[in-house]
Amino acid sequence: MDAKGMVFLLFNVLGTFEVQDADGGRIKAGGGKQITTLAVLLLFANSWVSSHRLIDFLWEADPPRSAAGNLSTYLWGLGRVLPPTRAGATRIERGSGRYRLSVERAELDSFTFEDLVAAGRQANDAGDREEATIRFEEALALWRGVPFEGLGSPMLHEAAAPLLESRWQVEDELIDLRLELGQHAAVVGRLQEAVAAQPTREHRWEQLMLALDGCGRRAEALDAFQRVYRFLGEELGVEPGPRLKELQAQILSATRSTADRPKPSATPGTVVPAQLPAAVPDFTGRREALKYLDNLVSIESGVSAVVISAITGTAGVGKTALAVHWAHSVADRFADGQLYLNLQGYSTGRPIEPSQALEWMLHALGVPGDQVPPDLESKAGMYRSALAGRRLLIVLDNVSAVSQVRPLLPGSPGCLALITSRDSLTGLVALDGARRVDLGVLTDEESLDLLARLLGPERVEAESAAVARLVELCARLPLALRLAAAGVGATIADSVDRLAEDQLGLLAVDGDPEAVVRRQFDHSYLRLTGPQQRMFRLLGLIPMPQAGPYAAAALADVSIAEATRLLRQLVAAHLVEEPVTDRYTFHDLLRAYAVQLTQQEDSPADRDAASDRLADWYLTAAGAAMNRIDPRRVQLPNPPAPPPIGVPVFETHQHAMEWLETERPALLALTADAERRGRNDRVWQFPQTLWRFFYIRGYQQDWISTHESALKACEQLGDEWALGETLHNLAGAWRRSGDTAAAIAYAERALVMRRRCGDQAGEASTLGALGTIRMMLGDNLPAREHLEQCLAILRQIAGPPHQAMGLINLGLLDHVTGRNVEALDRLGEALELFRQLGNRIGEAHALGALGKTYEALSDYPAALEHQQAALELHRELGERWSEANAISNLGSVLCRLGRYGESLQHQKEALAISNELGDSELESSIRNSLGEHHLAVADHDSAATEYELALSHALRTGNRRTQAAAHHGLARANHTLHRHDVAHRHWHQALALYADQHLPEADALRTEITTLDETCAVP
Repeated sequence: MDAKGMVFLLFNVLGTFEVQDADGGRIKAGGGKQITTLAVLLLFANSWVSSHRLIDFLWEADPPRSAAGNLSTYLWGLGRVLPPTRAGATRIERGSGRYRLSVERAELDSFTFEDLVAAGRQANDAGDREEATIRFEEALALWRGVPFEGLGSPMLHEAAAPLLESRWQVEDELIDLRLELGQHAAVVGRLQEAVAAQPTREHRWEQLMLALDGCGRRAEALDAFQRVYRFLGEELGVEPGPRLKELQAQILSATRSTADRPKPSATPGTVVPAQLPAAVPDFTGRREALKYLDNLVSIESGVSAVVISAITGTAGVGKTALAVHWAHSVADRFADGQLYLNLQGYSTGRPIEPSQALEWMLHALGVPGDQVPPDLESKAGMYRSALAGRRLLIVLDNVSAVSQVRPLLPGSPGCLALITSRDSLTGLVALDGARRVDLGVLTDEESLDLLARLLGPERVEAESAAVARLVELCARLPLALRLAAAGVGATIADSVDRLAEDQLGLLAVDGDPEAVVRRQFDHSYLRLTGPQQRMFRLLGLIPMPQAGPYAAAALADVSIAEATRLLRQLVAAHLVEEPVTDRYTFHDLLRAYAVQLTQQEDSPADRDAASDRLADWYLTAAGAAMNRIDPRRVQLPNPPAPPPIGVPVFETHQHAMEWLETERPALLALTADAERRGRNDRVWQFPQTLWRFFYIRGYQQDWISTHESALKACEQLGDEWALGETLHNLAGAWRRSGDTAAAIAYAERALVMRRRCGDQAGEASTLGALGTIRMMLGDNLPAREHLEQCLAILRQIAGPPHQAMGLINLGLLDHVTGRNVEALDRLGEALELFRQLGNRIGEAHALGALGKTYEALSDYPAALEHQQAALELHRELGERWSEANAISNLGSVLCRLGRYGESLQHQKEALAISNELGDSELESSIRNSLGEHHLAVADHDSAATEYELALSHALRTGNRRTQAAAHHGLARANHTLHRHDVAHRHWHQALALYADQHLPEADALRTEITTLDETCAVP
């Protein structure tokens, strides 16, 4: 390696001790005491170490008589294997009975650690917490274990202890910064491990309590204090220090305000949700409750804590009606929107789990699907971060228990949570400061007012005695009164007489409101015609909160027109609600009533047939939508028979996406219902149909959870073809989630299954997936092997058009590895084949790949033409990820052409979409392109910033080619800024990464390094 441009050695002491050359190859520095001698000299690098001290390290209290001679031998051996310094001097200098090892700052990882820590502290002092966080993370990433791991000298490890203490100090500083930035959920796991490993470090316990409290996990924060209190008392006989005690007192008294905490740096988009359902018509009464709730808004405006109110009461008492009515009246006080979620706590189906509820609410707040973390704690932390500093009204309806709702509570002042439940929610009142409104039945006056609104004041006044009796029979319950009013005929008195004949009415005297409501249900149901009754009963089988006319028609096996007519008649009878046009739902009591009726009056076979018709209709409709989005997708081998009522016609890509988005909760609920009913065929067919929708929208949790259920179903069925498809799709899901190890594991299992069942098309597809994952990781030799096998199979089993995907993947690998002429041939052939197939998605990708290849060959006009065509297609197809990638690629070409203003505009547009999607792999690529733009216009500080961000994202995704490009860009930016130590460290890392991946950039980088003049040499 040329002495002017590159570090010769890299000494790694922060973990297993090793010495590497500039290309990453390991240098054997001897064994036993010779390598320990080198370690001691590195511990005191660039300082003189006496021979007596070296002997003490090597033999401690019992040196042999030959110790001095042996030491000379070890030093001579080291001199033979260690190359000279840049200046040509020997590495180990000899003085009078002493020795010194010369090491440059960039050659020793402990020096690099110190430099990065110093840079982080400097950034923090300047108020740039995000920059400080990046530097500290980089510094800690250098650690691979304890210092000098693998060497057996106790004295050496004791002398290196300050290094380990420095690491712990930096970890403390990093976590403090993350807490200041509001990233509480992100550090909880790390802190749990830290306090387990070092339980005597009280500051770590303090950080853990702060993090848990910041996530809204107050009880766990207090439990952490109890744990450290017990440990210190039992093990050391002392109590926690004053800081921990003070923090415990603040959490107990809820005086610690979150208002002064810095807001997270990454916040969701500026989505303003407006999710309140339509208010109940003819709402009346509840003056005291409304006045109490109005006071909460005033309270919320004047205190530094979130306000929580719980409306509790029996079934049918009007909790939801009150909550929604009041929420509409104060909605304008919450400028950042209103969230509403029915948690189905008392539904006949499964209540909504907190994790699923958080995911829906995060989507409503603008968080992309693939940015939502998988576990409940992290979701809750992200949710609270999304609410921080915003004014939102959050209505959580039909809560069954405190545990269901607690993770959904906001943690910042400015938000108000309104909860409805039949439970008293005592724990919420005691621990979370909730204010409870215990809702009773209506007063006589309120009941009369409601009936006057429903029946007309003249009728109520004319039959006052009958009305008073009706109020008594309905136990002053709003739901019962509404149902009774809907059934009133010519006179109110006649309806009262019919009700009075029902002996169940006597139960009202005994104070059983649900029995009163059930009596009203019976009367309302018995007034229905046979077809209306059957539709009502079967609607109880629907596993999702709402359904439309198509679903009802499929369920009852009637026409769309008949289903619509029956639904509207049920709405008129107040047995079904229509909160929005053509979307129908139940009160939860009515749903339970319908379920009970269908179990009593319909045979199990009839119920199963209805549920199957519903699932089959949705599966067929979802398949039609996906065919519009991805016409070349793998079709189900045994799809359901086409439903007699047909499915919607999706004329455009956008129409199909909108339908899938609207029906997503239903599709997920039907998948779960199929699992509950043991319909394993549908359990895997729904995810197989929907996976690309999940991919496009970024619904990672839906993608993974449905396919994990599908995996079990396929194993129970023994269907190897379906198992291969499911494993293949899971590989794609984990790759998109950034877990490439899991992706490879699932893909390898899929490959075994494909080969076992003789599915050659599937085998080729999985080989292509494995090849692209390996290419992303920089494992280009096995990647080529996989992709060549893929193409060989396609050539064997399919006509030329179907070989296009194999060609495009190999063409991309050719481009990545510098074989651009070969890449043009393959990609050009792929483009023509995609056009023959009419595969516009493949055509768009081929155009983009050709554009990158032409750019690499410096044919910028051709590159521009192809990237513009690719972008036009991606926009037409509505794939946001591909659109952002194409915009960035076009920006890169514009930069090459010197059209810098347009280039920057394109990169910023691409970055905005990337932020919307929350895709780290995409963002790292765009950040690298932004760095290239800034270098081209000589804005080297901005370039360094973009490359740092690119590196941070690439380290998370494991994309080593992107990492290498970021290191290379950082080297060039810092070189121009005269930060030569930093520049050479990044040159070294870039070269090692390029060389390890056998990329042509390695040779180009070596040439670049040799051109550096002496003024740029590392001191």
